[in-house]
Amino acid sequence: MLVDERRMKSIFFRVKFPLRPSFRNFNFGPFIAGTIKDMSKINPAKLVLVAMYEPSDEEFGELGVFLKDGNFKLVQADTAGLSGRLYEGEDGLLAIQAGVGNPNTAVSIMALGLAGGYDLSKAYWLISGIAGGNPRNCPLGSVVWTDWAVDGDLAFEISPEDKPEDWSTGILPIGAKEPYGPHSVDDASFGQRYEVSRLNPDLCQWAYNLTKEIPLLDSDEMKAERMAYTGFPGIQGPPQVLCGGNLTTGRYWHSRKMTEWAERWVDYWTEGEGTFYTSAMEDTGTLHALRHLSRMGLVDNDRVLLLRTASNFTFPPPGRTVIENLFGEAQGDAHYPAYIPSLENARTTATTIINEILSNWPAYWENIPTPG
Repeated sequence: MLVDERRMKSIFFRVKFPLRPSFRNFNFGPFIAGTIKDMSKINPAKLVLVAMYEPSDEEFGELGVFLKDGNFKLVQADTAGLSGRLYEGEDGLLAIQAGVGNPNTAVSIMALGLAGGYDLSKAYWLISGIAGGNPRNCPLGSVVWTDWAVDGDLAFEISPEDKPEDWSTGILPIGAKEPYGPHSVDDASFGQRYEVSRLNPDLCQWAYNLTKEIPLLDSDEMKAERMAYTGFPGIQGPPQVLCGGNLTTGRYWHSRKMTEWAERWVDYWTEGEGTFYTSAMEDTGTLHALRHLSRMGLVDNDRVLLLRTASNFTFPPPGRTVIENLFGEAQGDAHYPAYIPSLENARTTATTIINEILSNWPAYWENIPTPG
């Protein structure tokens, strides 16, 4: 029997589903934890360090820079559900290599949260990784505590050749009829929202206040690189500890036009409250998973910190092409003029927060710190 596919699709999309139960306010935590493991017998975690990129066993990356001190033991390596590895540190500290890209981090964090091996209900989460820095406000090697995290993937996209000439970009919010026009994303048709996340502003400010005076590594290569950016006074100094917005996309983009889009995209989704400082590839997935786990009563979404350090810039300096800047002297290898300093600066800054929380756990277990 032949089926008219167009007619069947038309019928399908006209069907309405009046019985649509909502589980948004239901606490799944005791149910899930109870089915996996007795909550009284699992290990309480105080802080979970989340990192993503790890180049190889011979080199260290975002997590390896912490592991090289030797205070962690491997618990799980590439097991079901985890895109990377899970380590235990001392005194209730966990560290997870969640993998590169939003899908990997989302799956890894959900797997850790649902596994039942640790009580994560009071744990703090510190996401730490390198990023592309905005040459208008983020000096190389700088540490940025993220106040707003914005997703850049869920969108309409029209090629530059086909978009109207008076449009600044062909990337539009879903449902918009023009760049930065009203969107039509809603919970009913797209599931749980993840386009924008505001991290706990009090906790973010507390972390900034505690670390803003930390000496950060600089290098001759970094100095030479920032001097090439003539006309960009905001990045001519040494690395700093900052607060700012983060944009996450699955694409590793690199250009001045894309940076201008990122600035406006962050401004659009935060309604003017966020400013684009760093570009990364995983934070939407990590934060979305943590929100789901928080709704289930397994973690506290108000205990999440996101730290990114600028290993490179998001567009080239005057006189250098995008290809030259993206790949550097060795074609095929991305150009990271502040790679090692940015990793070390992330470790130094994050370790300050980790030590503070672990050393004063009774106070921070009960109350989330504030900048007062």
